[in-house]
Amino acid sequence: MSVSIYTDDEFLKKYEERAKIHKLVPFKKIIELLGEVKGKQILDLGCGTGDLTEELAEKGAIMIGADKSEKWIQLCKKRYGYKKNLTFDVADGIDLSKFKTASFDAVTMNMVLLNVDTLDEIGKIFKEVSRVLKPRGIFIFSDLSPILKMIPKTANRTQTNMPGFSYFKDGSQLKAKIELEKGSYIEFTNRHWTLETLTRLIEESGLCITRISEPTYDKTAPGRLKEFTIPEYILFVCKKIQ
Repeated sequence: MSVSIYTDDEFLKKYEERAKIHKLVPFKKIIELLGEVKGKQILDLGCGTGDLTEELAEKGAIMIGADKSEKWIQLCKKRYGYKKNLTFDVADGIDLSKFKTASFDAVTMNMVLLNVDTLDEIGKIFKEVSRVLKPRGIFIFSDLSPILKMIPKTANRTQTNMPGFSYFKDGSQLKAKIELEKGSYIEFTNRHWTLETLTRLIEESGLCITRISEPTYDKTAPGRLKEFTIPEYILFVCKKIQ
């Protein structure tokens, strides 16, 4: 069974609504963890709607948003293509050969690993990220919290494990039905990767984890989101060793 397909127009429209919520937690925390970005070359890998890419460009970073979905890139160019320090390009994380070695000060990657089908592909993504990073460059990526993956129902989410699911089995699948504004829903089919596996692949790629963050919604969050008592996301801050 495949993960969520980002080519269906109706799905993409709903995902744009979901991305508005991302601004409240993973985007906000990624920007905070990056620190001062003015003048820095940053790649936003799996940029999706381009909203995080644009926010970082507004803060003065020289941004490239990359995604393997041509539809997303077309949308991003139409929406943000006029900005001088912001460009978008079609690229798959497993092959970033169009970008030079050691050309980025930082790479961001928000909620991408859920949509990667194989362990081999994740390893290739991490190695390509390491290659395009400058020495001591920063890599920040987000994933669903492993705690969240084990809870069937939360404030805005109903989750079902697919046959054969085990926390300890890399590539296990789960379905999530997430409430959006005005009573609508979006459904995802996601893959699960263990923390042990992710940390091993990070190390093998010449990166080291310097911080793990588990942000959550504050009191300004809309609706029931402020009811979260567990983290929905986990963020890894990594640094290129050499």
